[in-house]
Amino acid sequence: MKNAWVLDRFAAVDRKDIGGFIDMLSEDHRFIFGARPPVIGKADARTIVNHFWTMIGRLRHNIWRVREAGDIVYVEALIEYERLDGRVVLVPCCDIVRHNGRELVEQRAYLDQTAIFADLSSGEHLHKDRWIDDIPAARAALGLAPEPELL
Repeated sequence: MKNAWVLDRFAAVDRKDIGGFIDMLSEDHRFIFGARPPVIGKADARTIVNHFWTMIGRLRHNIWRVREAGDIVYVEALIEYERLDGRVVLVPCCDIVRHNGRELVEQRAYLDQTAIFADLSSGEHLHKDRWIDDIPAARAALGLAPEPELL
C-alpha cells in the first residue's frame, strides 16, 4: 500500500491518542461520523472525538480490507467497542479517507452505532437480533486472530 501511513489514524484512535490523531489532520479537515453532522477543522475534531471517547470504554479497529485509488483510501473494518457497561459489541464499518499525501483532508465513517449506545435497562433491545455479538465467530469469519491484544 503506497499510503500506509493513513492507517496510523486508526491506531491513534484505538489508543485514544488525541494528539496523534489531530496531528494527522489538515487545518480544514472534514469528518463525517455515521449520521452525525460534519465536523470541520482540528479544534472541532478534538472536541468531538474527546467527547465520543468519554461515551465508550475502549475500541479497536480490526481492519480487514484496504484499497487505494489516487488520494482516496477505502478501509473496511470490524470495530470492537467496549460499552460503558463493560459489554463488547462488534460494529462493521467502512471508512473513506481522502488525503493530500501528508495529511488527512476528509474522512467519512459509515457505521450503525445502535449497539454501542442502546439502553439495555428495560430488557431486550429492538435491534438486538441484528447485532454482531458472537465475537469469536465474527473474527473467525473475517480471518482475524481469535484473541486480539487490546490496547
